[in-house]
Amino acid sequence: MKLTIEEMGPLGDGFARDHGRGVFVPFALPGEVVEADGEPPRLTLQSVLAQSAERVSPPCPHFGQCGGCQTQHWAAEPYQIWKRDLLISAFVKEGIDVKVAPLLTCPPAARRRATLKARRRDGEVALGFMARGSDELIAIGPCPILRPALEAALPEFATLAGTVLRGNEDVSIAVLEAQNGIAVAIEAEQMPTADMLTALVNRAARSGFLQVAVNSDIVFERAAPQIAFGETLVTPPPGGFLQGVAEIEEKMVALVVGHLKGAKTIVDLYAGSGTFAARLSEKARVHGVESEAAALAALEKAKSPSGARPITAETRDLFEAPLTAAELNTYDAICLDPPRAGAEAQAAEIAQSAVPKVAYVSCDPASLARDAARLVRGGYKLESLSPLDQFLYTPHVEAVALFSKPKPKVKRSIFR
Repeated sequence: MKLTIEEMGPLGDGFARDHGRGVFVPFALPGEVVEADGEPPRLTLQSVLAQSAERVSPPCPHFGQCGGCQTQHWAAEPYQIWKRDLLISAFVKEGIDVKVAPLLTCPPAARRRATLKARRRDGEVALGFMARGSDELIAIGPCPILRPALEAALPEFATLAGTVLRGNEDVSIAVLEAQNGIAVAIEAEQMPTADMLTALVNRAARSGFLQVAVNSDIVFERAAPQIAFGETLVTPPPGGFLQGVAEIEEKMVALVVGHLKGAKTIVDLYAGSGTFAARLSEKARVHGVESEAAALAALEKAKSPSGARPITAETRDLFEAPLTAAELNTYDAICLDPPRAGAEAQAAEIAQSAVPKVAYVSCDPASLARDAARLVRGGYKLESLSPLDQFLYTPHVEAVALFSKPKPKVKRSIFR
């Protein structure tokens, strides 16, 4: 069918109408006339009949097959406007009128953390990302989103994976470029045999990697990987969560620390290994709350700079048992960085609290807007909203929302 692309859809596909029905065409851009076929609503692009002036040459030869990126063919300016608008749209849907800051952009070749797939194919090990909406593995060579050291190590990651692959099984490989080298965490459906582990350790010893883990167990370690959170050095657990781009993390931290400046006691919810808690502890007493015990253990073992306050830690599932308003009221400020699902139950308690400052870091505009609406109904003012492009060439938007609540006025007796 012949279609005119009206706009970019929320997942990075061109949106058009076919006899009044909305359809999506991957790799098509607004204003283009294209031929597409397939089963609605998601079609397959066959050809571009009239090309947009915003179309550019993608930097990766795997673009269009690899499912890791959706918008490498789009010029930077319209792409960045679209990405910021994704955040604006989510807040408009919740009825929140807010001025959104300009998009804070991500440099290319900046991803320090990625999760790859590996499988054996025709006797060789294929390593890469899955095709979008498919179980087909696209083996990659160059990858313009990865840091150069990780990109250069792709063949070695494949060789390492080959020591533990069996049959048609896939394995996941989480790779991290730390301050002092590269760490690898392999996840396999079955624990490798003793012979496989021996081959893996021997290969790891020749690779130069700092650490190799299988199903969270460290099987080889030359040195513990270290991540700097400000002046604090943390060794994250194998495969543990970290912000993907250090430059974007610093911009998030600057927004959070700037907003919570002056607070003497801060609770950091969904604290992880201390991305925010470590920096905040340089000026305030911080209590970190997180469900993952390994992440909190890493935070407690961190090497903090002289002058930083000790961080207290609490293992707690904030989805099942959020901190109550009464518990929160013992703090001057709240920082939270929940998973993609957001913090609906915890936001309800924050809304009922009297904590004067809240910094909410999010990786999902919809759940952030939902929770922000709850805070606003509870008396909080949304002071600022900043989008960040941590995952280049994708529809994923990070954001930092900063809230404040005025102290309740104390009624005084006319007889005093």
